Amino acid sequence: MKSLKSGIIAGLLVSGLATADSSSEVGIALSAWAPDSVSEQGARTTVVLDEGTVTTQIYTQAISNGVCARVWLKQASSGYLAGITEIAVVNKSQRQGFIMEGGKEICDDLGLIPSSKIPEALAAKTRSL
Repeated sequence: MKSLKSGIIAGLLVSGLATADSSSEVGIALSAWAPDSVSEQGARTTVVLDEGTVTTQIYTQAISNGVCARVWLKQASSGYLAGITEIAVVNKSQRQGFIMEGGKEICDDLGLIPSSKIPEALAAKTRSL
């Protein structure tokens, strides 16, 4: 009986850890951009792209057609972007890029507006690295 309880507790802990870090799911969402790495530290997810410069166009496409599209198409797990308050999309040297100030709630908001307005709305929630 004791080993059964231990097994159940271990299973719950492992499943909780699996949903706590959404960086692997963000990596899948951004596979078309072939990120060098996707990591999560605290409430920030950092995406490193193999680019010398991350332009506003690259950033906007990565967020809207990558990260947020997973939410809009209902392909995200229930824990996707849970607890994330920043998503940084940076160049290969990690010295330049943009940071979206928000997580899933920003994706939800962007999903309610026409696609032509997304760049402007996203820019309002973005700061440079």
